[in-house]
Amino acid sequence: MRKQSLFRKLFSTYAAVILGSFLVFGAAYIIQFHYTLYDDFEQRHADIREAVKSQLQTADRYGWSSDEREESLSAVLSGSNYEAELLDSGSEAASGYWTGGELHYEVVSSFDEGYIRTVFTGLEHDYIRAVTAIAGTIGGVLMLAAGMVWVVSRRLADPLREMSRAASAVSGGDFSVRVDEHGPLEISRLGRSLNQMGEELAETEQLRKAFLANVTHDLRSPLTSIKGFLTALEDGTIPDERRPYYYRLMRGETERLIKLVHDLLDLTKLEGGRIELDCAPVSLKPALERVLETARPELGSRRTVLTGETEAVVWGDRERLDQVWINLLANAAAFSPKNSTITLTFTEHRESVSVSIRDEGSGMTKEALEQMWDRFYKADSSRSGKAGTGIGLSIVRSLTELHGGAVSADSSVGEGTTVTVTLPKA
Repeated sequence: MRKQSLFRKLFSTYAAVILGSFLVFGAAYIIQFHYTLYDDFEQRHADIREAVKSQLQTADRYGWSSDEREESLSAVLSGSNYEAELLDSGSEAASGYWTGGELHYEVVSSFDEGYIRTVFTGLEHDYIRAVTAIAGTIGGVLMLAAGMVWVVSRRLADPLREMSRAASAVSGGDFSVRVDEHGPLEISRLGRSLNQMGEELAETEQLRKAFLANVTHDLRSPLTSIKGFLTALEDGTIPDERRPYYYRLMRGETERLIKLVHDLLDLTKLEGGRIELDCAPVSLKPALERVLETARPELGSRRTVLTGETEAVVWGDRERLDQVWINLLANAAAFSPKNSTITLTFTEHRESVSVSIRDEGSGMTKEALEQMWDRFYKADSSRSGKAGTGIGLSIVRSLTELHGGAVSADSSVGEGTTVTVTLPKA
């Protein structure tokens, strides 16, 4: 079955409601008119009865003859739209009926020792006038209402139609499309949400392209180097005494590739919620001392200093926390000059412990500071001479939040950067 458009559905619904309302109003008006008209005729019948009684009393008082009595009563018993007569017998009644295409209303009531009957004629003309007036009023109002309903339906349907076209464009990969944020509150909010979604998707698409370019470069560079070394080793270009050196270079490039693949797998698992923590009490001092030894080749000539409450114990997964510290130390080393100092400071709170890692690098702008935790975001490599994939810090944030903690950063251009990780106590 073919579905109706929103405009048609709104228009037909509003029109049906308004038409139904007016039909009910018209029926109620006709019924009310019916009873009001009949009440009026019954009141006129009572007036006629009183007039006849008054005429008869006057005739008795002055001793009128039968001809004079009939002549005086004829003016009262006959009118433009009624006929009345006196009856010797009968029963009180009031009813309407059709005869000869005309509507009559008959009223019978007691009168002295008999009854008086009044028949009103020409009622169909009153009904026709009433129905014509109602039909004209309803027709005019419905035409006005149809115009208003058309405008209202358009105002509601057009923004949604525009949003539907925009959503189709976004689903097709065009993230630049935007819609006007007008209309009722709910529709304007929907438009604003659609625009925000488009902006976020455009930003994500840009980051994805940058990420793919970085990953491609990081994969191609070590593979190219390894291939070149292997070719040189195979054809004898590299002398035997230099082979151990190139073996070490190939091993380093291989480890770099393995780390990149592991980071990609970890990011995929974190985003899919497929990482489960094996938590236990973790003493921070020995954990960080072990990590510093592991990261010594990455740190190079940079010094490290541990200060603060070094006996603190946190609740977490030791291997995943090591991953947090290694990523942060590697990031600090990447943006710190040689022979500088990286300071690790412990701060113990009532229910948590904070670890701050401060470098003496060139710092970051406010814009870079706001984006540094976003996946695929890569800082300006010209400041460090090293390229990254923009995965490490995103993993740090996800793992910290998975532990029930929080991570933040503070930096100014030329004054270094401080990253603080806060974890719950054991």
